[in-house]
Amino acid sequence: MLPVYYLVYGTSHSDSMRADDTTRNVRLATALFFIALAMLVLPAIHLVNAVTDTFSATITVTNAAPTVYFVDAGQSLTGSAATSAVVYVLFNVSDANGYDDVNISSAAVNITNGSTTLSSTGCVLFSGSGQNARINCSVSLRYYDPAGTWTINASVKDNSTNFAQNFTQTLTVNALDAIDLVSASISFSGSPGTTDIASSPTAQFVNNTGNRNYTSMNLTGYAFTSGASTINVGNVTANVTNSVIGQVLINNTEVLLGNSTLTYGVSATRSIYFFLDIPASQQSGSYTAQASWIIEANT
Repeated sequence: MLPVYYLVYGTSHSDSMRADDTTRNVRLATALFFIALAMLVLPAIHLVNAVTDTFSATITVTNAAPTVYFVDAGQSLTGSAATSAVVYVLFNVSDANGYDDVNISSAAVNITNGSTTLSSTGCVLFSGSGQNARINCSVSLRYYDPAGTWTINASVKDNSTNFAQNFTQTLTVNALDAIDLVSASISFSGSPGTTDIASSPTAQFVNNTGNRNYTSMNLTGYAFTSGASTINVGNVTANVTNSVIGQVLINNTEVLLGNSTLTYGVSATRSIYFFLDIPASQQSGSYTAQASWIIEANT
């Protein structure tokens, strides 16, 4: 076999060098093998030697808020003249923690028409079972609160102060027509021929005790008689101001009083003043109207 030569740094070596090369190759292969094995084993060794710590995990389930799921609505009601009427509003509440978790003292009902709001004066537990409570609240409706559609807002809290409300329902307040005269009667006193005698009391006060506006008022008067003697009601004038110049009354006939509007509201009133002329030849005596005089308010 022909000799093999390797060129190493310009020096020629004989075939005897091949044994050393083989040894080096085996060592190199062995070294690579252990390096590869170490790369596979080291991660496992790292995990075995890792430092650990701990932490806790918890869950908090909060107290669910109650739900106002029904309000007794669709009511149509009429107030009471010159006073207040109590309106009762019932509503249902559901609480996942039981109806005992509903704070009845926090319950409230407000009704509003946009410009006026009325609030409940008291609420009580009407009934309760399981998760459901029925609450009854009272609201004071005043005689002058206007007619129309009012929105109901029913609300309540639970014992954890979670809040619930329902304002989807309405009630209807009907028109209330009512007036009231302050004086049960008026009287005049004077001698024959006396004019412009003011009535006693000085004015008849007409109070609006309902919730409607009135555009005018009519007055119907009747003649006075004492035995066979008569004083015609045309001797009386009426006016909404304290003036002797007023509307002459006509027996048993409606007479429209000028500027006699009467709006509704707190202490809404209209004064009517009366003046009498006694004919010069009138016989003395006590005269009584043939019938009760009538005041009519017109819408």
